[in-house]
Amino acid sequence: MSLKKQDVCSHCKRPAWHEMACFGDLEAVCWICLACGNRRAKPRFRLNDTRQPYWITIRTPSGNLDAALCNINNYGAKLRRIDPAAPGLAQGTAVVLVLDERLLPSAKATIRAVVRWTEGDLLGLAFDAPLALAPEALAQALATLPKAALIPESL
Repeated sequence: MSLKKQDVCSHCKRPAWHEMACFGDLEAVCWICLACGNRRAKPRFRLNDTRQPYWITIRTPSGNLDAALCNINNYGAKLRRIDPAAPGLAQGTAVVLVLDERLLPSAKATIRAVVRWTEGDLLGLAFDAPLALAPEALAQALATLPKAALIPESL
C-alpha cells in the first residue's frame, strides 16, 4: 500500500493527489504528482544559457549521442539532443553519461542512468546511484566548467 496525499503540485500548480516514492535511500524520497508526473525530490541546477550549453556525451546501446545539459541534480538530469536526426531513446533505455571530469573530481566521470521520459528532443534521466557530491559543490563545479561553442538558434 502506498502513501498518498492531496496537495498543490509545485510543477503544474494544480491540486492533485501525490504518491510517495523511494528511490533506494532515504534521501531519495519524493512525492510524485499523479496529475503531471513531477517527482522532484531535490532542487535541480538549471543551465539557462542555451546558446552556450554544457556538452554531454550519452553512450547508448546504438552508439554515442551528443546532448546539451539543461539541468542536473544528484539524482538525475534533463538533456536536449543536439542532432534532431539522431535516433530517439525509448523510456527505460539504460545509458551512460560521459561528463567533464572536473564536474566529478572525486568520482568517475561516467554516470549510469535510465531514460525516464522523452519529449521531442528533450529527455529526462534518472541516475542509477546518486552523485556523491553535495548540491552546493555540484553548483560550484558547474559554474567553473568551460562552455561549448555556439549552437544554431534553431535548436
